Amino acid sequence: MGSRKVIYLIVIFLLVISIVYIPGFVGEEENEICIHKGCNEPIWEGSDEYCIFHDPDPNKDKVLLEQKLKEKIENKDYNFSGFIFPENISFPDMIFEKKVNFTNAVFYGKIDFSGITLIDADFSNAVFEEAVHFNDLNCTD
Repeated sequence: MGSRKVIYLIVIFLLVISIVYIPGFVGEEENEICIHKGCNEPIWEGSDEYCIFHDPDPNKDKVLLEQKLKEKIENKDYNFSGFIFPENISFPDMIFEKKVNFTNAVFYGKIDFSGITLIDADFSNAVFEEAVHFNDLNCTD
């Protein structure tokens, strides 16, 4: 193979590699993170912009939402800021070992916080469309 052909092959190879790694071209997603300010969650398959927690669609996948919520709570990640809860939700007898953040969260269904234990909680600007129950709430410090 002549040196000219080798040079052409190298140039073509470099062009292909550079195109694959330029943002916006095949091989790299332009935006894989939720657009909600401060959120680092990945965009879920039912949306082009939001994670499952911040997606305003009332018909979002409720099974996936519950699964992801359970994972967050198991990891002691209690930041629910701006989350949109489309239907009834319950946190029965849960113990939150550090501050819980529900600022700007929207609850469209009934919420049951009965029997939970809180160290600290922030519900600033949260919106409750239905009843909220705090029966037997335990606050510690």
